[in-house]
Amino acid sequence: MKNYLKIYLLLISSIFIFTSCDEDIDLVSEQNSSQRDIELITNGNSNKSSGANTMLHFSTMEIFEETIKKLEIQYEENDDAFLAQWGHLGGDDLDLKEDELNYTPQQPFIDFEKQFKGFKSLREDIETKEKKWLNNEVLDEANDPYDHFVFDEEIRTVLNTNGQVKIGKELYQMTMFGYIKVTDGDFKTLDLVLNNDIRDLDLPNVIIIGSYDGTVDNSNTTSTTTTDGTSGSTTTTGTPTHDTSCRTWINATQYYYPAYKRKIKGYQKLLGYSVTGWFNTANQIRAKTRHFKKKRRGWRCRRGPIGVKILGDATFSSSNLPNPCYEENYISKSKYRNRKRKVKVKETVSQYANIYFGTYQHKLYTEHKRSGSAYDKYFWN
Repeated sequence: MKNYLKIYLLLISSIFIFTSCDEDIDLVSEQNSSQRDIELITNGNSNKSSGANTMLHFSTMEIFEETIKKLEIQYEENDDAFLAQWGHLGGDDLDLKEDELNYTPQQPFIDFEKQFKGFKSLREDIETKEKKWLNNEVLDEANDPYDHFVFDEEIRTVLNTNGQVKIGKELYQMTMFGYIKVTDGDFKTLDLVLNNDIRDLDLPNVIIIGSYDGTVDNSNTTSTTTTDGTSGSTTTTGTPTHDTSCRTWINATQYYYPAYKRKIKGYQKLLGYSVTGWFNTANQIRAKTRHFKKKRRGWRCRRGPIGVKILGDATFSSSNLPNPCYEENYISKSKYRNRKRKVKVKETVSQYANIYFGTYQHKLYTEHKRSGSAYDKYFWN
């Protein structure tokens, strides 16, 4: 069974890679002939002062997914180009050069957002709040603005401040472990989704995908959300459908202090069930490490020698099996970079593979590293 699953995953992944590379869709501007592919639209029902009254409208899911992939590539290329020119400088000198040139690794995201006048992205909103939050000698770690359920900056870039987007005729509301879809594009229904337990309303134009406890951020602690008792960390988990000895939805963070005036933060996320229609959120185990330096009486996200790993046994099972944690398979994903602000890795299969991810207690963990200091954190302690 184990070999069959590995071969099945390999075949599905290969098909997905080949089909996704057939056409390279360029990011659009409002001035070119592809303007109809992405446009800015207004939700007249939303609070205009929140920046959530506008959102992007992608003509197709393909355009949406390719835009995210292109943004991720452009981010890495932009930062690599800067290091190619200035990487000969030492650590502190490199920081000073970045300040002198007003360099920001987020520039590809900013350039994309500027194409749509009046649009405020979730990424921009979080970055603004994080800068203010970091400008303190002692940080309130429980209220880190970066700890949003949307994991990646490139996805945050295409969502409004409420985590919403329109694709084709449908409106989408991102949630902690999936999304909610308004099939007829009705904005009044979208506002109901954001502010209510949509299960109580039983609306025919609403589809819930993924684990959902009645709130978009899984903050309903009386239902399926639990808190990890480890100091300085938070964990949100959805209740498994069948086998309570394993978990299929996990989101957690943890700060570590490996050196004087230096710290790293580790992030881990497990999305267990197939989330059809969003390859970026489909069946994934993800991990990320970010690096920070203290400057005077505040903190900055700065470059450092950092690494991240996903290690251990994760469970894989086919959707036609009664147990979502049927068989264990060893996972080993890692990345180490000498001068980066963040590094991330993921294990993923296409939403079309009908494969579930899960983990038993003390089986699957992430490693977050700075130079010679490494820290392990289990997905389920």
